[in-house]
Amino acid sequence: MYEIAIVGLGPAGIFTLASLPENMLKETIVFESNMIGGDLAFYGEIHANITKQEILTAFRKIPRWFEKQETFLKKYENDDCPLLQDICKQMREWISPDLSRTQFHTKRMVKLIEGDQRWILQTQDELFEAKKVIMCVGSKPITLDLPKATLPLNQCLSKSVLERHISVTDKVVVMGTAHSGTLIMRNLHEMGCKDVVGIYKETPFLYARDGILGGLKQESAKIADEIQNKAWGDLCPTLVSIHEFSKVYRAIERADIVLYSCGFEDSVLNYYTKDNIQNTAKYDPITNRFANIANIWGFGIAFPSHKPGTNFPDIGFHGFITAIQNSLSAIV
Repeated sequence: MYEIAIVGLGPAGIFTLASLPENMLKETIVFESNMIGGDLAFYGEIHANITKQEILTAFRKIPRWFEKQETFLKKYENDDCPLLQDICKQMREWISPDLSRTQFHTKRMVKLIEGDQRWILQTQDELFEAKKVIMCVGSKPITLDLPKATLPLNQCLSKSVLERHISVTDKVVVMGTAHSGTLIMRNLHEMGCKDVVGIYKETPFLYARDGILGGLKQESAKIADEIQNKAWGDLCPTLVSIHEFSKVYRAIERADIVLYSCGFEDSVLNYYTKDNIQNTAKYDPITNRFANIANIWGFGIAFPSHKPGTNFPDIGFHGFITAIQNSLSAIV
């Protein structure tokens, strides 16, 4: 019987583990079946949309990290936006001592079962018990069931990968013009693609400088400015509102490939009751807990916080750490 189970060791799982009291680490079990650092570790060529100084300011909200010295981020100036792979390396280095004191399993949890004042976590071949569960499982990028070729988001964000799959003569549709969408369109521009259509939802680009959580800033804001100012000339993508049905239909119908950058799927928590009946718990983004079940929290991109009075998820490092620390007294 463990006190705490952490499912997923991406940024939110790492921040949660680093925030636990040290005397609880030996009573904690951790599951991560993929790379420590989560999906972020696979976006190697991509720069963060916040500066090194902002990253370290967020990290040092965690008491055990307050005096840690950066190694993988040391080569960057404070106003630089580091590569995501270097941020992941830094997090892995700093979390390593804590992780070594837990029970760490490179297994995927396949079933969560409600018990008597405990939760049962089932992997492919074992059962584990914990009093409290913290879900930091990440989320899948949204795709649409369109009869067109596509590529996973992490491959779309790599220019070298795109060049292996897309010709400069291909007709390309990019669904979504948020941070990832601008980076994809920049890659296509640098490849020399002339027939690119960007599909947007509300306005072509939402900027963080307009007060939007998760809005465009740093590199992606610069790309958006260049597109809106027609700085790319005849390589500038055509921007079409999702509400212009006929234009969207024609763009997709003639496209050779559709690339998706329209956010992440809403996550739900599926679990089994004591009677082995599958059920779904509703997530509360204000409290980071789930309705009708006890002793489970959710953090990270799958279960982001919403600031009171807004409908925008707070999916940055600051938001993840703030939500974890606000819940810590109830967890421990």
